[in-house]
Amino acid sequence: MAAGEREWGKAVQGCRLSVSVPTAPVAVGAPVEITIVFRNDGDAPALLAESSKWTACTLTVKRGLWRAELTEFGERVTTAKALSASAWTVEPGQERALTLPLDQLYDLSEPGTYTVRAARTFPSPSGEGAVTVASNRAAFEVHR
Repeated sequence: MAAGEREWGKAVQGCRLSVSVPTAPVAVGAPVEITIVFRNDGDAPALLAESSKWTACTLTVKRGLWRAELTEFGERVTTAKALSASAWTVEPGQERALTLPLDQLYDLSEPGTYTVRAARTFPSPSGEGAVTVASNRAAFEVHR
């Protein structure tokens, strides 16, 4: 993959999701920022509602075959009840990006290869129910 290009998950009703992770190995305890991008390649606007950047997407984080544990903070923010929400319209041809400090949500204290995948559910652009779009699977290394 050339610099600046993104990997994307499978398109669902013209919408795609991408997750990118650090390309260089990360030391245990160092910040790990991920970027999640929602892209609308369809013909109709997509409406994205979110009560918090922490819960805008469902993340699957693994080290090998095992799911990474949520941190105490991660437990609190992913189970908190939303008091309000914001809505974003992503027009055809547009993107919406979100950057998250993954190390604040998940315990990344063990060296190894971690994989991240994001999923987002939103009202179908066709107006019929809800759809879920999943990202590519991205990997990064944590070392001592």
